Amino acid sequence: MASSATSIAGDGRVRRLTPEPTAWSHLLSPLVMFLSLWSYRSLIRQFTVRDIRGRTRGTRMGVFWSILGPILQLVVFTIVFSTVLEGRLSGRPDETRIEFAILLFAGLMVFGIFADPLGQAPNLVVGRRNMVKRVVFPLEILSVSSVLAALFYSSLGLLVAWLIWVIHQGEVHATVLLTPIVLLPGILCVLGLSWILAALGVFVRDLNQVVAMFVQRLLFFATPIFYSLEIVPAQFRIVLYFNPMTPVVDGVRSVAMFGEQPMWWLLNIWLVAGAVLCIVGYALFQRARGGFADVI
Repeated sequence: MASSATSIAGDGRVRRLTPEPTAWSHLLSPLVMFLSLWSYRSLIRQFTVRDIRGRTRGTRMGVFWSILGPILQLVVFTIVFSTVLEGRLSGRPDETRIEFAILLFAGLMVFGIFADPLGQAPNLVVGRRNMVKRVVFPLEILSVSSVLAALFYSSLGLLVAWLIWVIHQGEVHATVLLTPIVLLPGILCVLGLSWILAALGVFVRDLNQVVAMFVQRLLFFATPIFYSLEIVPAQFRIVLYFNPMTPVVDGVRSVAMFGEQPMWWLLNIWLVAGAVLCIVGYALFQRARGGFADVI
């Protein structure tokens, strides 16, 4: 594992130690990545909890806002879309505005698993200079904890949306148990991209603005959050398939709300692509980290 550290030489001077970069063949091994992250599982858990609490630090109700926030947001969505706007996400002509609001909210929660870590990634290393310069710290866990924290918050929102949907519909579909499997391709993709962006963010400081514009201006509208794939013309629909969040957002609604099977063929493609992206992202991050201290 290539990294920069400091040591005190015999003459009392502080010198930086920069080992030779680890071979690509070693870094690109899925087993090496898994065992490395597994060895830091306790630290990953600590940083994930810290990231979760960090969003509500200083408030009186603390983590309770993680539950109350999605509930209030869903109430607002329901009021707005039941009284002002019209839309359809289930493909049924008899879809109510309340159902549309719940489905839209669920889509936003799933998208948050992808968007939040991507937005944070370019500053993950840059914002922790002390960890880079003064101690030998497994910087790769920062992306993992960022993704897990986003998954925690989005899962709470999804749970709220699902419970309201069940109460409204009066039935529970067994396919809801497939939700974690449907989410997996998106999680792998965002973790791999987070490692890549975290490394690039050290050397390209404008990357944060570029990523924010990409996520908010392009990726958001290229994901079927507030519209159904069924209304997209066939010639344009294939473009949306190149977005890893398309089968994930659509699939979560299918298995959790409608009791239908997701687009397994597309999910499987992105599962493989996500695994490859994850391994490559980890390897690139580990190769680049040796130069972090010199730049920061």
